[in-house]
Amino acid sequence: MHEEVPAAEKDELQAKILEEPIIKSIIACQKENGWLGNGFHGPNKNAGPFENQEVGTKYLGEKLVYKDTPVLKRAMEAFVTTELTDLCYRTKGKYFDEFRYAANGQNIIRCACIARAGYDDVIDIKPQIQLALDSFRRVLEVDSALDITRVRKSGGREKRVFNDYEKWPCYYHLDILAHTDSWKKEENIRMLAESFRKLMRTDRPEKQVGGDSWVGYVLGTIGCLKEGYQLGYEENGVHYTYFDRVEWLCRCGCAPYLE
Repeated sequence: MHEEVPAAEKDELQAKILEEPIIKSIIACQKENGWLGNGFHGPNKNAGPFENQEVGTKYLGEKLVYKDTPVLKRAMEAFVTTELTDLCYRTKGKYFDEFRYAANGQNIIRCACIARAGYDDVIDIKPQIQLALDSFRRVLEVDSALDITRVRKSGGREKRVFNDYEKWPCYYHLDILAHTDSWKKEENIRMLAESFRKLMRTDRPEKQVGGDSWVGYVLGTIGCLKEGYQLGYEENGVHYTYFDRVEWLCRCGCAPYLE
């Protein structure tokens, strides 16, 4: 049931949220151009767990900070004005094309941040929403990831890497879909559920493989999904649930179609 919270109560809650220590640390680390902290894709030796662009923007989004709050608005503006080859993306000035490299690319991370902050109606991420859908649809078009990957040797070891311009879903594709609504048509929701039903198969252990990217060297993906995907696990007679996985599938509308 949806219950409308009075505006005055919302404003009071917002004021309290903005006084929380973590929120204050995010605000304090914002740079002149709007970028949060000294990192992009999570913390590093120069960026704390919340004082980086990805975690900072997602945390503000999760807290439902108003979209016109200066810290969030300026951080989103930084996503618009900062080139994807900027060193702040921590890819040494390289752009990893999300359409060429399956389950990869700094722009997919960027778009997941935009989606989580509720800014997809301000910043155009429609091509990446479509890419996310197409990536899950690809699971249903092939038998397994073995069909669209090849083996490369790296450091004396064999690595399986995706073919160029292939598609395959990752953690960030799901993040994008879970936090946007424009794609939510019945046929798309059913397709996504069917894709996850296949990904959750456990009867083909030999096909529970993912892949990396070949960019002249092997580059790990951003959470490539693979068969054997589970929503929880048993340990010492207790069932544990991966809360974020269940939450995101519910946000995507898949609950009626998946156990």
